[in-house]
Amino acid sequence: MNTKNLKTLIKLLEDSTLSHLSYEDETMSVTLEKGTSLPTAAPSPVVVSTPSVSPSEVVETPLLNAVKSPLVGIFYASPSPDQPAFVAVGDSVKKGQTLCIIEAMKVMNEISAPADGVVKDILIKNGEMVMYDQPLLVMA
Repeated sequence: MNTKNLKTLIKLLEDSTLSHLSYEDETMSVTLEKGTSLPTAAPSPVVVSTPSVSPSEVVETPLLNAVKSPLVGIFYASPSPDQPAFVAVGDSVKKGQTLCIIEAMKVMNEISAPADGVVKDILIKNGEMVMYDQPLLVMA
């Protein structure tokens, strides 16, 4: 992860209502936390660690038919907190139908179904931070 990406993660955490943010990829793991200390105290430390297993030991199972996030932001399952979710597990969807919203830099980006299908699993909870290319839900 380069410093530009790290700065982006820090900015997203600062601008959100989240208290902490974790990100992990093949090479590193980053956890960021907002401090709850007094304004004169030092900010909470940023913890960076590397995985304890070698990349050759990691076995990934690909999520076939996964709808992935096209950007970094906050996942919302419904258009507003008082309205029902766009989709639920077991729902049939049509190509172009809105599945969720990703908020990035105060802009609400609708994520649409890439094809007709059935929602098999929703992998993200409402209000959670998502990373670029992170699977959001699985369709069949």
